[in-house]
Amino acid sequence: MEIVVHYPEDRQGISALRKAVAETHSEYIYSYIERLQCSQEQKKMIIKSIDEMLT
Repeated sequence: MEIVVHYPEDRQGISALRKAVAETHSEYIYSYIERLQCSQEQKKMIIKSIDEMLT
């Protein structure tokens, strides 16, 4: 099987790709946290902790 990948070459395309990847990662993390077997309060604390680590 052969897969051809075309990466963006200009700054605008690279920026758009980075944004799309970040959005996909954040959606995955959010859905993972939502499936955890803990209270909504604990889930909020997890999300807050992640946010504090990244900012």
